[in-house]
Amino acid sequence: MVHLRVSLQSFILVAVFKWVLSEYSEETKWNVKQGFIPGTKADVDTGFMTLQQAKDMCAARGDCLAITYRGAIDDVGPMHVYLKGDTTVAESDKSWTSLIKRPAGLMDVNMYNPFSFPLELCWVELSGGVAPICYGAAAPKSTKNLSSFAGHHFVSKRLVWSASIGGSGGEEALRVREELRGYEWDHPYSRPVAARRAAHADAAPRKLTVRNELAHPVEVCSGAQHHSRLVHATVPAGLESCHGIASANASLALSVAHSDATVVARQLVGVTQIVKGVMNYTLQLQPLLPDFSRTLVNAMRVGAPKPSAPAAPPPRP
Repeated sequence: MVHLRVSLQSFILVAVFKWVLSEYSEETKWNVKQGFIPGTKADVDTGFMTLQQAKDMCAARGDCLAITYRGAIDDVGPMHVYLKGDTTVAESDKSWTSLIKRPAGLMDVNMYNPFSFPLELCWVELSGGVAPICYGAAAPKSTKNLSSFAGHHFVSKRLVWSASIGGSGGEEALRVREELRGYEWDHPYSRPVAARRAAHADAAPRKLTVRNELAHPVEVCSGAQHHSRLVHATVPAGLESCHGIASANASLALSVAHSDATVVARQLVGVTQIVKGVMNYTLQLQPLLPDFSRTLVNAMRVGAPKPSAPAAPPPRP
């Protein structure tokens, strides 16, 4: 019985190990679907070629996400092939075949948030050449699945502070202190309606100085006052503007376009590096060392110079 139990445990471990390795490949893989990718979706390239030639061409191009053609998966010889920048397959016509690209080295990873508050996950290129891209929030005590590559870094951010600014013009100084716990939300001070109308009438940008009094760097963003209802989740594009990173015990000068706005600060909780073959990660509160903190601040700074060949971001879920 003991020998059987050990053998069974060994089998389970081997099976899990093989399953993990199957999720990672050094070669480009293709998911086959019956149907076509509509002509309304952008063509990356098109022409007569063999299926293998089309695969090689698409695999070498970062903007190519799929292949579509009229024919079967086992057809040989040159055919008219479309290289597409979209993966939406219309399955109404089964005489077509589409191949969805899974890039070499792409991994499915799970980010577990053990805290009682949500954490937003953003991919950061530490060279500073590419603007950070956020992929949504990991809810408290839950796991978020996403796709990435070995060597990529994800910064986790937590909302910790907010303030409402007036519309009287001039400069204003704000001090970032830890005010929020979990899902608690200290609503920004609501001024009288007449004052808000006067603020809207004043379209001049406000100049602010934000002093970060926390022990961790914070990202400072602003938006119209109503956007504060969404800040505990991923804020839709266009609702807020992020002005940069304020290091611990440092100040950040910014200009806010909204005359009636909310300024928020998100603490940089920690950084997770994706490791080849490792699928599961637990997000942690990390003491960011000064040198690495400076690298992170530079990477997330708005307007950082772009290198000639920036790294490709992980695909969106």
